[in-house]
Amino acid sequence: MTDQEIPVTIYKNGKAIATQKKSSANKTFLVYDFTIDAEQAGIQRFDVVAQVAASETNPRNNAASIFVEVVEGKKTILVVAPAPHPDIKALRAVIEKNPNYVFTLHIPGVKDAGADLLKPEKPDLVIFHQAPDNRGNTLQLVKQFMAGGTPALMILGQQSNLKLLPTLGIDLAFESTGQWDEVFGLPADDFSTFVFPENLNNSLTRYPPLITPFGKFGYPPDSKTVLYQRIGSVPTKRPLLWYSDPSVDKSAGSRFALLAGEGIWRWRMKEYDLNENTEIFDSFFAKLIQFLSSKDDKRKFRCFPVKQQFNDTEYVVFESQIFNDVFEPQFGSLVSIDIVNEKGAALKFSYTPTIARPRYQFN
Repeated sequence: MTDQEIPVTIYKNGKAIATQKKSSANKTFLVYDFTIDAEQAGIQRFDVVAQVAASETNPRNNAASIFVEVVEGKKTILVVAPAPHPDIKALRAVIEKNPNYVFTLHIPGVKDAGADLLKPEKPDLVIFHQAPDNRGNTLQLVKQFMAGGTPALMILGQQSNLKLLPTLGIDLAFESTGQWDEVFGLPADDFSTFVFPENLNNSLTRYPPLITPFGKFGYPPDSKTVLYQRIGSVPTKRPLLWYSDPSVDKSAGSRFALLAGEGIWRWRMKEYDLNENTEIFDSFFAKLIQFLSSKDDKRKFRCFPVKQQFNDTEYVVFESQIFNDVFEPQFGSLVSIDIVNEKGAALKFSYTPTIARPRYQFN
């Protein structure tokens, strides 16, 4: 490719809002990074246009449209713990990398988060680190958040009161308590809720072990395993990290995940020692936190296009979903759709979703 400046411009509502130029010298691909201020919440359309070069024979692929959903407000991630711990520092480093998160810590008698932030409806996610603890300092808070349905991640450790977990609605029963073991993590092969960071499996084989409760235990049958335990070189089907989701487990009030071991700070330190960065650790826990803190869609009626944009030759396809009070899918109700163009003219359509045909297409 000859050396030339390739300008790329971002348009919104027909107005150019950002432009970058890069040299094509000795490069097959050019990567442009744009940071654009969000002026309003909701789905935003941006048109990306690369200037047509004099030597181009097919300029039709120089433009594309992208759609970005802007979410209003930052998410509050609250950590409740009985005492300071290096795990908390590792989690804080991950959370504070995301400018859309606010990290808050509450350690009774040591670090007070404030009464207003300790209400169940305030945090988007609460992380219980070794809470409820053996001294009972965090028990009331755990009860409060679990009863209030706040999404939660619980990390067990040697200060955790394991006997209290069933009384809090956590379906977890250990055959014995008081003994601890060292185990390694192993990714679940069938996990697909989010994409694991590349080389996670290789990293987990090199990470130090976590301190976990010794022996067998019972856990929710409908839970989804994220990581299994590996004892020495022997892989097991005993979960190390799993979650319950109300969309699967109807008894679950909200998303709840449990990591049955402490010492993740050693994982982050080891990765830096090996790679001089913590990208894999940070990416994994960032995705877990993002998943757990995402709000469930509780609407009983949803109607949406299956794509954000359709070509002139394509059918426009809408899918409708209708639920009853316990969010079971319902069929047979008439759905009416009004499509309004930029001139205000409306086109009216209606159809009845069925199990075999939940979608409607028109041109």
